[in-house]
Amino acid sequence: MNSDPVIDEVRAVRRKISASYGHDVGKMIADHMKLQERFADRLIRLAPARKLSHVSPSRRQPADV
Repeated sequence: MNSDPVIDEVRAVRRKISASYGHDVGKMIADHMKLQERFADRLIRLAPARKLSHVSPSRRQPADV
């Protein structure tokens, strides 16, 4: 498998972040929840998605991948 420098860098940063939380996902989530509260005034809240109940499943367009 060929190595991609960008992917390698992303993985290195991910490992560094994970290590900073002792590889504990719960600690990372708790910290991010605190950040979310701290910077709540900067967050953008989107309106809930509308349901497409009036469109038959056969007429729905596939999602872009």
